[in-house]
Amino acid sequence: MTALLCALLFFSYRSYVDPKHVYGVWVELNVMESRRDVFRFDELGVYRNDHLITTNFDYNGTKISFETGDGDYLYRISGTKNIPQLKRIEPQSPPQTLVRQEDEEKLEPERSHILRPKVSLSDQFN
Repeated sequence: MTALLCALLFFSYRSYVDPKHVYGVWVELNVMESRRDVFRFDELGVYRNDHLITTNFDYNGTKISFETGDGDYLYRISGTKNIPQLKRIEPQSPPQTLVRQEDEEKLEPERSHILRPKVSLSDQFN
């Protein structure tokens, strides 16, 4: 019975830390589309804006960490179960929040004003 419980806990933990939970395309929020970063996590590594930046990353169920030539990066899973987000912890500046590309539309109504370029007052009267 104890062995069965240990096996159940072991496989449950392995499932919890499976990096497949973060595989996919993640897009940066709160920046104009032309300036945002797009990350892709997959079995080959981490890509930023379609460029492979590292072939290895660690996922512990709540945080993602990886090292590049620019230094160490650490992201924390936040948001909700339905719309997870990645908040950058290291480096601290500039702040960065990522959301899965397919979830971006769910956030669009509340964030659309952020993604539009600002219009000057004189442009509104032309």
